[in-house]
Amino acid sequence: MRNKSLYQKINWSLIILLFLAALWSIVSTFAGLAAGPGQESQLLAVLGPDQMAGLVILVALMALLIWKWKRLFPFSGPLALVLGGIVYAWIFFTFTTGWVRMTGIFGFMLAAGIGFLLVLIYALLSVFQKSK
Repeated sequence: MRNKSLYQKINWSLIILLFLAALWSIVSTFAGLAAGPGQESQLLAVLGPDQMAGLVILVALMALLIWKWKRLFPFSGPLALVLGGIVYAWIFFTFTTGWVRMTGIFGFMLAAGIGFLLVLIYALLSVFQKSK
């Protein structure tokens, strides 16, 4: 693979950028919810069996991705973005109630869209490189 360094830079840049954006979004949203009682959306931790099962599945998927990181390259970065989007949505669905949960869905859709777009671009680039 000729452009391994370029793929690594793209992957890590997007992972770090989206991680920082997600962290800022979570902190600002949760701070706003904590400061304004009586709103329709609230902070409310619901850690039932469904949320725990989701957490176990997410941890297992993260461990599998870390274990196979080099083998999946360059698609490991986009997969990490999609998995990060799922974690982002899980956080909002576990610790909030009301309309603010839509933020989690939006974050997941953004991360999944970027991840799937990268997979498509990397797949097309690898096909064109093999044909040369």
